[in-house]
Amino acid sequence: MKFSQADRCSYHHYRPILAQEMADALATESLRRLEPVWCPISGGWHIWAPELERGTITSLDRL
Repeated sequence: MKFSQADRCSYHHYRPILAQEMADALATESLRRLEPVWCPISGGWHIWAPELERGTITSLDRL
């Protein structure tokens, strides 16, 4: 599955819902600038950049 074709999570600002393997691969490719975050709402993984997004995505901070 392509990142752009992934289902979206409406609770978390329409972030892609990813399989753990894909989220981990993206984190590795980004040299860990991106981090996978488990989403209990969607039952999948989101990826985010905590250094850039901290304080802007409060719904992810609550997880």
